[in-house]
Amino acid sequence: MFGPSAYFPNGDSADLKLFNLSGGDLVVAGATPSPPPWLPPGVGMSQIAYTAPSGRIWVRRADGTGVRALTTDTGDSHPAWSPDGLKLAFHGERATPGNGDIYVMNYDGSALTQLTSGPPDDREPAWSPDGSRMAFDRDGTIQVMSAVDGSGIQQLTAGPDHHPSWSPDGTKIAFAHAHQIYVMNADGSGVNQLTTGPGLDDTPAWSPDGTRIAFQRTMIDDGNVFRDLTVMNADGTGVIQLGIVFYGQPAWSPDGKEIVYANVRDLSTVNADGTGMRWLGKGYAPAWSPVGTMPSRSATVR
Repeated sequence: MFGPSAYFPNGDSADLKLFNLSGGDLVVAGATPSPPPWLPPGVGMSQIAYTAPSGRIWVRRADGTGVRALTTDTGDSHPAWSPDGLKLAFHGERATPGNGDIYVMNYDGSALTQLTSGPPDDREPAWSPDGSRMAFDRDGTIQVMSAVDGSGIQQLTAGPDHHPSWSPDGTKIAFAHAHQIYVMNADGSGVNQLTTGPGLDDTPAWSPDGTRIAFQRTMIDDGNVFRDLTVMNADGTGVIQLGIVFYGQPAWSPDGKEIVYANVRDLSTVNADGTGMRWLGKGYAPAWSPVGTMPSRSATVR
């Protein structure tokens, strides 16, 4: 009946509009359309989870297609993929607005589980590479707990510390302290400062091969604030500012060739050398899944 068609999703709503590309009438798919086909886990390209500008966790394929919502609560933010790509942890303010807890759900939005219960305020979850533990920010301190049930919580730092990121071998955790990047052993020992300025450094993210760390560097000049996507070696040497206007946390592609980041509330990807920038849509606080994790059915939105 119709010629070729295309889905045009809105990154901050669940509406899709279906257009006839051969001319003819517009077909409106409605507020709750059937999503485009999904491949089962372990097959196909990776995907990017992120926070919509108004809150809520969304996901899209790494090429920007297949946008859909996983949660409906506007207090949900900062998703983090499990190492196998089958679960997402995130910060949610479901119990008390302004006071967050850590939740985990399946890749399709089902089986929601609450791991922490505040106060205090828990945010910025990060899975250990073996999937057994989770680091997170609790009121400005780095803590770790069981990723299965939230038990065995241990405080690793005195604070103020934020944005934990595990090394790929699971032996170290990078984090931000006093606007500089630090690294410590996974048990909290052996703290080592990696950056010393001149900027204000934050949101470290370890590359998949463990050789580099991406982070946000903020420079203040004559009252003007400049934020730049920056990459350095894992030992703090070889710092390179990529010249990319950047706000918030970066996330590496599984092969380490690209970085997804947010410019205010716009998501983009860029090659690790700063070339080849590509706009994806609205959103912030992205997380890039392992290769080949694609949901096989419509999400159960929570």
